[in-house]
Amino acid sequence: MKIAQLSPIRTQLSDSEIRTQLSDSEQLRLRTMRKRLVIEQGHLEALQSKCSRQELTMAIVSIGGALDCIEKLIPPRMEVL
Repeated sequence: MKIAQLSPIRTQLSDSEIRTQLSDSEQLRLRTMRKRLVIEQGHLEALQSKCSRQELTMAIVSIGGALDCIEKLIPPRMEVL
């Protein structure tokens, strides 16, 4: 039996490499998704204040993780002063 030899691949891309791979429409979609997730996270936090459950905490933490990942995918917006 012959075992295939795998050459190591680079699995980590730098932030700038990831951003250059996303089109403007993809970045817009991610920004829209981020806004919706922030709203939903707020609803979950309000619900948790009424009824504390472990599942709600897990959902809030999961959304936070998703938001962190989205932040890494889209470039920061230039703010106009």
